[in-house]
Amino acid sequence: MIDDATLRKTVRQWIDRADADLAFADDGGDEARRQPIRANLYQQAAEKHLKALLIAHRQRVVKTHDLDELLDMLEQCGVRNVDSVRAAEALTQYAVDAKYPTDTAPVNAQEAERAADLAREVRDFVLTRLPFSLDD
Repeated sequence: MIDDATLRKTVRQWIDRADADLAFADDGGDEARRQPIRANLYQQAAEKHLKALLIAHRQRVVKTHDLDELLDMLEQCGVRNVDSVRAAEALTQYAVDAKYPTDTAPVNAQEAERAADLAREVRDFVLTRLPFSLDD
């Protein structure tokens, strides 16, 4: 069983990595070529934030990029109002497709901005539902 101090440290590490993805997605790269990378990083940030919340609730983190699956896991372990961030499931498409050439249209600036909004909603959701303070 993981002790409380280690649990807090682990959750903090996940949130720090997720926040780093948000920061890079906001600031890095050439405007046109940056959009798919931004979308991918926003998906990654949301994924890491959700996994941090699962860890905080002492749940095992599975290797998945599927935000729907992670939200279902959170709901199953008793996290309330998960539906308030269900729109973030749309970010799942950017987990792989935004990083590699596909037949789908490239991500445009408007889509990347929507991804940014969704990722931030997930972050706010997670930070308000942690069962402990990270400031300890």
